[in-house]
Amino acid sequence: MGLNNISTLMHLIDNVPENSVAWLLLSSIFAVCASYLTYHFITKKEIQERIEREVEAEYKKQISIKKAEAEASKQERIRSELARWSNPLQAAVDNLYFRLDNLLNQQAYLALSEKNADQIDPNWSIDYDYFLNSTLYLFAHYVAWIDLFEKELSIELFKSYDEKEKLLESIRVVRSCLSSYPTKYNCYGKDVQVFSLQQRAIAELLIISENGSKGCMKYPEFLKNLKKDDDFRYHFKPLQALIEDITPDGDCRWKRLEATMNALRELRETMMDLGILARTP
Repeated sequence: MGLNNISTLMHLIDNVPENSVAWLLLSSIFAVCASYLTYHFITKKEIQERIEREVEAEYKKQISIKKAEAEASKQERIRSELARWSNPLQAAVDNLYFRLDNLLNQQAYLALSEKNADQIDPNWSIDYDYFLNSTLYLFAHYVAWIDLFEKELSIELFKSYDEKEKLLESIRVVRSCLSSYPTKYNCYGKDVQVFSLQQRAIAELLIISENGSKGCMKYPEFLKNLKKDDDFRYHFKPLQALIEDITPDGDCRWKRLEATMNALRELRETMMDLGILARTP
């Protein structure tokens, strides 16, 4: 029923005697029509608007829930990645850094030459075989875990592309300290490089698969291979040449190792800033 019909009905009511049967009948019809129009033009619209608001609110709620679930899932993946890398990287970076500090600043370099046995404190249980082989292993252990990390790291560990590039650049600097030629250091003595492909070969020798995951060869297995496997030992010749018989007296290898230690310090700091390594002194 349209508004014109309602107007006609009101006109009829006005022309019918009040309280007559016809007036009562027309009034009842008018009330029904008014209720219908109120529902159709006002209440129905309000109901529809309320339904639309509720649907929109529910949609926003579900979107918010999905976002929260996605963020929780992302954070769980990040925690899993950090748990996977934190301990082995901490050991690889710290052990090599402190070995270099021991070598360069605590006179442990003496043990890298068989000729210096009489210069070592007899109460210090360090000798040529142990110190040379363990230093080779700590270098190899580092490059193996760094190689794995670079190949498999998740972009979700980083808040931005710049963070990722900063970390990768810190890794490249350490690698370059061992491989770059000609030397940029103020020195005049013997120099040896361990080129990037040689570092990668060492890493690949030490990377092993266990229970479906990759890790690094343990020290006893490393010593066994170093002793018995000529091909294995061949790949360590450049690294051995870098550290064996090293001296602080103008030796370019000494400067190279100093630069490597400083680069490792910067890498440790970067990794700690990113939460990959626990913050330590």
